[in-house]
Amino acid sequence: MLPTLNNNDGVGRRNTVYEHAAVFYNNCKYGGVNNTEVPNHIYRWPEREIEKTIASYTPYCKHRFIYKYGQAFPCTPQSENKGQLKLLLLKVIRPFYYIYAKIFPKQQNLFSFLIEKPGISNSIFPWLLYDNNSNKITFNEDWGNKRYKEIK
Repeated sequence: MLPTLNNNDGVGRRNTVYEHAAVFYNNCKYGGVNNTEVPNHIYRWPEREIEKTIASYTPYCKHRFIYKYGQAFPCTPQSENKGQLKLLLLKVIRPFYYIYAKIFPKQQNLFSFLIEKPGISNSIFPWLLYDNNSNKITFNEDWGNKRYKEIK
């Protein structure tokens, strides 16, 4: 919610966000895509979109997802040199923010995830069969007959 409010132009439209500061504070020469001068695009992945994307690319088994959240307070040379009042304000509100982050951990500005891909032979969905010899996945006709025979 907070990152979404912060990513608004004031008229209700969402801005596309890029990491301009990363390139600017590296002499406009690197810090972007593949360490070039082109700023990285910031895409805010919600958990459900990650799970749907992985399920689309590997639809034969259930994956395990581990999510972690964290907070990085703004820190650029500009804010350190010229924004003393802003830094003081951040220090004052930091304890309250930590309480807020404990209650609403997903509202922080750092997000990481791990996707654990299980082995095919022991975690394949019941409607699929895996043949070790041909290394091929096929539809389990017996499962389909049990599931859909009564519908026909």
